[in-house]
Amino acid sequence: MMLAITSARSALAYARAEARTMIVDRGALAVDMVLATAVPILLQVAVWSAIFASGSDVGIDLASLISYYVFVVGLSRINNGYDVVEQFSEAVHKGTLDPHLVRPLPYWLQRLAGFVGGSTVYLVVMVVALGIDVVARPLPRDVSVFDILTFLLAALAVLLVSQVLTFFVAFTLALLVAWSTRPDLALSLLILLQTVLGGTVLPPGLWGSNLRWFMAHNPFAYMLAAPAEFLSSRDVGLAIPSLLGALAYIAIFAFASWILWRVMMRRFEGVGG
Repeated sequence: MMLAITSARSALAYARAEARTMIVDRGALAVDMVLATAVPILLQVAVWSAIFASGSDVGIDLASLISYYVFVVGLSRINNGYDVVEQFSEAVHKGTLDPHLVRPLPYWLQRLAGFVGGSTVYLVVMVVALGIDVVARPLPRDVSVFDILTFLLAALAVLLVSQVLTFFVAFTLALLVAWSTRPDLALSLLILLQTVLGGTVLPPGLWGSNLRWFMAHNPFAYMLAAPAEFLSSRDVGLAIPSLLGALAYIAIFAFASWILWRVMMRRFEGVGG
């Protein structure tokens, strides 16, 4: 019991430290939120407004589609595993991994806590997105306070689980390319997969029938598209498949990362690490 409490406190300390690091770098944070969040949303609004103005029917109304893009772009800032791969690769190549390995908290938990802590700063993006969505699409008059609280709790659960999934996917990739001299290729691949398979380019439902199932059920979709569809639909029922799919992939990637970690540690010790 005491060990669990100590581990929880240590994890919280890592999360706080990473969050403070993000807050200190206010300039980069502001630029990231404006350029990497606002600009893509405005581009999607312009593109889809032009498509709808031409009379094209895509099977979904413009307001719902824009709402989806607001959330999926916001989620792409929170659920971004770029730093997980980059920092791990840097630690391996510079030989700075040892101090982390002797700490009482397992290395993967150190990185997970830091990842979640750093990402909490971007929750302001989701709060703004929710505010914009409510203004653009007012809530029905019959919605109760209980309904709103239920939705918000479900949203927090979906966001947290999607974050854990993002971490394990990125950590698995980091372990695969840890010894590579060109980790930038893996980083580019991760960004590409999150953009295309995650639903940032196109919602899963708008893909052709042959690809629709895969685009809706791949791991990157459960990081971005599934949570975005849940948030934009305001349907608490959609939280369940989103959570179940993400948890299934978390189990798969957590197991894969555990195997890769054991293999890496044997190699690491074998070269005097």
